[in-house]
This record gives sequence, structure tokens and C-alpha cells, in this order.
Amino acid sequence: MRVDVDVTEIELEGDHTTIPGLAVECSRCGHVVEVYGTSGASERRGCAMLREDCPYGESNFYGDEAGLAQCKAERDSRWRW
Repeated sequence: MRVDVDVTEIELEGDHTTIPGLAVECSRCGHVVEVYGTSGASERRGCAMLREDCPYGESNFYGDEAGLAQCKAERDSRWRW
């Protein structure tokens, strides 16, 4: 099943300072994972972590339309002839 996520920029604790990161929240159950970085890759990592760490043992596909569009744009920019 495809499940939408809510992505929020946050500050995470680093070794010596705070580091920009993302909180990725499942829209179905509210489970939240935190990842370092604010790029599209960080958002995809958060979605993968939600799939791995689902508290209900579900194997959902997580993401949102904006994130999907950004992922396609990043991919296309790497393969531009």
C-alpha cells in the first residue's frame, strides 16, 4: 500500500553542534523517524526507515507527490545527454 508522509525540517544533535535534518512521519499511524540532511536522498532514506521500522509490521511504500517529482528531476539531471 502507498502511504503519504509528512516531512518537517528539524535540527538534530551532532557531536559538537546541531545538524539540519528531517522528521518523516507516517500519515496513517503517526510513527516518526529522524534522518540527518535535508536533501531528496535524506527524505528517501526516511521513507525507507519507515518501511523497515513500521510498528505494525506492515511493508508499505512511503512518499509524497512532491518527493516523487524531485526524485525524478534529480535522476533526469544525472542522465542528461
